[in-house]
Amino acid sequence: MLQAVFDAVDEYATRPFTVGYRFSPEEFTSPGINLADTFYLVDQLAETRVDYLHVSLDTYDRVATADGYQEQSILAYLHDYLKDRKPLVGVGGVRTRQDVDAVLANADLVAVGQQLLVDPTWVQKLTAGHDDMVTGEFADAIQYTSFTRPLYDFLVARYQSEPNI
Repeated sequence: MLQAVFDAVDEYATRPFTVGYRFSPEEFTSPGINLADTFYLVDQLAETRVDYLHVSLDTYDRVATADGYQEQSILAYLHDYLKDRKPLVGVGGVRTRQDVDAVLANADLVAVGQQLLVDPTWVQKLTAGHDDMVTGEFADAIQYTSFTRPLYDFLVARYQSEPNI
């Protein structure tokens, strides 16, 4: 699959084109992906032309469920394991400047998603040195932020329904 992406880049890109790989480091199902499996994946990806790895986490400080990996966050384990072979993008519940700093302690870049729904001017506040970010519940953003459809319908389904875990 990755080779097809690189083939397309080689054929169609008219300027440098960055390719990243986003993955979930652990699944809650059994059987499912565990952190040891993820380290194997990371080793394989580190040998490719992928420019960066982007770990998908609900919270950046989440600890693994697997025995033997509970002394630090999954993000910290991955950062240590990668040892600068590829840049690592961290994500998960980044809401404040302190969260950004905490992620950058174990990653090279920070991804922000849901916070931009709650506070669409978050990036401008952060870069201007302001710390008055809106940090309400993500579900509340549906009430005070204008979203177009189908994004509005997706957010209502996601944040105002029962979780399926």
